[in-house]
Amino acid sequence: MTLEKEIPGNKKSHLITIEDIELMVKLERSRSILSRMMELELEFARYGITPEQAAILDALESKGGSATNMELANIIIRHYHSVVSIVNRMVKSGLVKKNVIRNQKKTLITMTEKGKTIYKELPRNAIAAFFASLSIEEKRQLGSILQQLIVKGRDSLGLDLPFISKTP
Repeated sequence: MTLEKEIPGNKKSHLITIEDIELMVKLERSRSILSRMMELELEFARYGITPEQAAILDALESKGGSATNMELANIIIRHYHSVVSIVNRMVKSGLVKKNVIRNQKKTLITMTEKGKTIYKELPRNAIAAFFASLSIEEKRQLGSILQQLIVKGRDSLGLDLPFISKTP
C-alpha cells in the first residue's frame, strides 16, 4: 500500500509505503536494543557513562583527541545544544576538558587521561553480540545500505562532512 505524504522541508512529495514505515520501525527498534545492550554492558562494567558519552569519546578519538562542540554534533548527528549538555556532564565527570580558543570564539573539547583510559577499556561485547547473527557478507551489505541512508539523510538535512564517504 502506498501513501502520498508531503515531507516538510522538501520541494516535492514522496510516496511512503507501508514497507517504508515498517523499515523505519525496525531500524528504531534495532537502535533502541543496541543502545540498551550497550547501557547494560557499561553499567555492569561500572564505567558510569552513557552510550551518548561513549559516542562523544569515540568521536573525539576519530578527530585525534579533540574537537569543537559543533564538530562533535555533526559527527554523532545530535543537536548542538544536546552535545553541549552531554559535554558539560563529561567535564564534571573528568572525562573531557574544555579549552576556549579566544581568537576563534570556539571551545575545543579534549579527552582527559581518564577519558582516554575509559575509551580504551570500553567493552565492545554488546556490539559483537548484537551483530553475531549476521555473516561477514551480510554485515558488509547492511553497512553499505545504512551508509546510503546516512548520506541521503544528511543531504536532506543539509549536513555535509568530508570524512563521511558518499560511496557505499
